[in-house]
Amino acid sequence: MGTRCGSDAGCGDLVAALLPGAIGAVGPAPGQPNDDIDALNRRVDALFEAARFANALPLAQRSVALTKAQHGEDDPQYALALTNLAGLLQATNRLAEAEPLFRGALAIDEKRLGSDHPDAGP
Repeated sequence: MGTRCGSDAGCGDLVAALLPGAIGAVGPAPGQPNDDIDALNRRVDALFEAARFANALPLAQRSVALTKAQHGEDDPQYALALTNLAGLLQATNRLAEAEPLFRGALAIDEKRLGSDHPDAGP
């Protein structure tokens, strides 16, 4: 799923720190079906690109829930799902809701890669 926002859209350094980790996320775990999540994410992407944020939001929330259930809270796919939902919230100027999601995704990437890794922080 594509990245939702740039560092100039309101979350500044946090977004810049988080996005490389989201872009570099790995695919599904071996033996884990991901077709439903992938299809859902493609739909969210299409709605986002069409600026139909209100329609995309519940689908992105569902993607987060499915990804968490399928991969767990420490998985890079879950971090990516959080980042995408946060980017959607950011696009609708719901920054107070987006920030904790960006921070949660960053924490997952830092835990997995280390805080000094270029994909996990500045």
